[in-house]
Amino acid sequence: MARGVTVVPVRIVALDVETQKPIPFSRVEIYDARTGRLMMVTATDERGIAEVSLPPGKYVVVFKSLIYKPIKQEVEITGPVELTIKTHKIIL
Repeated sequence: MARGVTVVPVRIVALDVETQKPIPFSRVEIYDARTGRLMMVTATDERGIAEVSLPPGKYVVVFKSLIYKPIKQEVEITGPVELTIKTHKIIL
């Protein structure tokens, strides 16, 4: 991020929709909602949590995991926020 740009903490929590258990070690992509530009790639930790800092604005958060359905969620960041993403296991 550029110097002087205000950023706010964003906490992303990934949960299994059926068990409510955390989904660890999954990819989280953050895109600028206006331009579609990839802003950041991170991953959930062993607790299913990813913590990032972003300037206020509109973003698209994409959650990806090998055994869970991908989720795309638009969010407007105006201050510190916790975003909970719930998804289902892929049935093979």
